[in-house]
Amino acid sequence: MRNFMLFIFASVLFFSCKKNKNDDVASAPHIYALVSENLPTGGAKFTLWKDGQFTTIIEQDEAGLTGLDVAANGDVYICGYQPNLSGTDIAKYWRNSIPTALSTLSSGAHDIKVIGNDIYVAGREGQKAVIWKNTSPAYLTNGIYQAVANSVFINGTDVYAGGNINNSALKSVAHIWKNNLLLSTLSDGTKDAYVRSIFINGSDVYACGFDYYSGDIQRPVIWKNGVKSYLGNNKGDAREVIVINNDVYVAGSENSVSGTGGIARAKYWKNGVATLIGQDGYSSTCTSIKVMGNDVYCAGTEKIPDPGNPIVAKYWKNGTPVLFKNTASSTEASKIFVK
Repeated sequence: MRNFMLFIFASVLFFSCKKNKNDDVASAPHIYALVSENLPTGGAKFTLWKDGQFTTIIEQDEAGLTGLDVAANGDVYICGYQPNLSGTDIAKYWRNSIPTALSTLSSGAHDIKVIGNDIYVAGREGQKAVIWKNTSPAYLTNGIYQAVANSVFINGTDVYAGGNINNSALKSVAHIWKNNLLLSTLSDGTKDAYVRSIFINGSDVYACGFDYYSGDIQRPVIWKNGVKSYLGNNKGDAREVIVINNDVYVAGSENSVSGTGGIARAKYWKNGVATLIGQDGYSSTCTSIKVMGNDVYCAGTEKIPDPGNPIVAKYWKNGTPVLFKNTASSTEASKIFVK
């Protein structure tokens, strides 16, 4: 009887350990990123990076990949633009590397969100800011002045967009739209201001970007329900905002000294408090941010600020850098997604 009980105990211990090991493997997140590379022979290659593996989406000069989302079923959606045979940029999205054109006119796609079977893409067509839903355009502006939608966010049945419209003085004015109608104007039009990214948390509407505080000093900014707050005192940029458990994260960069001098350093802000992630002496920026559990992932670029050194795409996990690719060519990362 004693030997039988020892056998049962050992069996339970064995299978418990085996289950925990499998659980750890299953819980490891998948990391996706958009990475571009300048080719040694000329031209550029734009790729999807997933867990260390590259998939080429476009290999063509003057193209770009700008938005990334992963659906609940694992399908990967990317948006961007690609020149046609006459050299005109055409907005597109790719589902699992298969392209779909969104327009036949000069256009660009800047952000993509997938909700169920619906695909939303923010961008521009001609001079109009536009949201495409399943390739059907809804125009946010009339096309008199240049405009663009840089970010889209779906909150229930409401579709929000953030972007910019030039005014008659050709100053960029920051705007947010809701269900194709203007919701708020975030800047007064006396100086350029840009919305890079938006996020909706309950009834709160967040936007981030930059405006010109004084002269040519471009400062990173966040708007909450139309109220502006500067994220730093120096020249910089805010590239993406997300809200997780009511904590507000913003990815961007800020110069290392006051005014316009110094080197741009990658950082993110959590509830307005900055965490520096770029190396000392390197020029760097954080272009995209995601949070999973207690881990903060930032994608961006870093460069030794001497002529001849390449720009290096990387991501940081809790401040620890990871190279996407070891190459002498310049590389850049525009988006990261963790699932």
